[in-house]
Amino acid sequence: MPTTFNEDEAYNTVLRTFNGYGQQDKPAVVVEINFGTYAYEGDTDYEADISYGTAIAALDPNPSWEDVSALVTGASIRRGNDNYLIRQVEAGSAQITFADPDSRFVPSNTASPYYPYVKPGRPVRIIADWSDARTEVFRGMTQRWTQNFGRNRGTTEVVLTCVDTMALLELYEIDQTTVGSNGDTSHERIGEILDDQGPFTSREPWPTLLRDIDTSTTALVEQDAAETVQVLDAIKLVTDSEWGLFFISKDGKATYRGRAAANPGSGASPEPDFYFGDTDSTTVTLDLSYEFSGLSYGGDIDYEAETITLTGVAQGRYDTFEVESDDGNLSNLVVVETAYGVEAGWKYDESIREYEERRLRVPTLLATSGEAEDLGKFIINNQYDPLLRARRVGFYQGISLAATQAAIVAELLDVVQIRHNAPGSFTVELSALVFGIEHEIADEQWYTTFIFGSQYGVEGGGVIGSAL
Repeated sequence: MPTTFNEDEAYNTVLRTFNGYGQQDKPAVVVEINFGTYAYEGDTDYEADISYGTAIAALDPNPSWEDVSALVTGASIRRGNDNYLIRQVEAGSAQITFADPDSRFVPSNTASPYYPYVKPGRPVRIIADWSDARTEVFRGMTQRWTQNFGRNRGTTEVVLTCVDTMALLELYEIDQTTVGSNGDTSHERIGEILDDQGPFTSREPWPTLLRDIDTSTTALVEQDAAETVQVLDAIKLVTDSEWGLFFISKDGKATYRGRAAANPGSGASPEPDFYFGDTDSTTVTLDLSYEFSGLSYGGDIDYEAETITLTGVAQGRYDTFEVESDDGNLSNLVVVETAYGVEAGWKYDESIREYEERRLRVPTLLATSGEAEDLGKFIINNQYDPLLRARRVGFYQGISLAATQAAIVAELLDVVQIRHNAPGSFTVELSALVFGIEHEIADEQWYTTFIFGSQYGVEGGGVIGSAL
């Protein structure tokens, strides 16, 4: 599976090494902040002009960046969630620590080159940088500047707390009765919510360049009669109706994935995006560029024009691997509520007898009890048994090329396969879905943890249980 490091070139596997990215290398950390504007551009009448569109500096797709990397002493990033059944991903966060020898990050310092913009609401991003490839690992906005002054110190430690733009959706309201129409697909409704101009008809739409919306969704949703709700709550209701996922990507896009994309193991085992094991390894296979037709060659082969290329599947070395088996992700009775208050769903009596009832209630905007029943069936098929699940895997960058690559390019909902040779000649091999990503970055260390949300249950669309 090609992994795109930049817009110009795709690097198929770790078999390919490019300048600055070698077997023992790890990326440099680049931090960039926009200090050129206020958080909200233009005159603001609070009663008539509340916006989360392009007037908000953090939603400018292409702001002017100031590189402050030389002063960075460490950083941490957390994105995603650690509970698969909570379909609303939390706002991503980051903390960046600076050494500040000239007090440029003190808001009241009029001599600072950044004055008067050392404030909340500034666009900020963290980049993994090699000499010829740059990948954003966090994009959001500044939230809090903390100055740690010490007597007779030659520098000030400044801690910058950042949050991604999911936080903006927690600030504003939407009148659901004016958005969309009955029978919208879930991705259409998400787009309509992001387009909404708010109670005062003055918000600008969420920028198109900062959207990544899956258009292959399955659920059809009704309007919500609840009238005015928080924008993020409105999005969650649509997300639950699809059993999809909405999050802000590492490069700052409002991202929505439908049922199939957010639950890739629900029908069959998908091809893993990344592999981890006790050691690094690469399996090389042949990829023939010419095609056969039936049992014949389908024509003469021009060996001068047709080529054979090598591809590889890389396994990265992990440092910690945690698994668990409990009822944290267990659901054996799913009650789905339609947009009109009708309840339907699915249950699995054998699981209830074995583990007692584990009820999951899911409010939705689905129109009929039949659609609610189908959603309950879908959820239970992958939630009814507390299988041994991958919980988290952690690894140091720079130790393993494949692991380093995974840490930088991975995104929520990527598929990971892990193999561990446990004591007693027992092998643990699990596949899981990335539901959270954490980075801890220091001077000579970059440690990444993937947090997993689920293991794949029934394959091939099998059905267990019965309707409520």
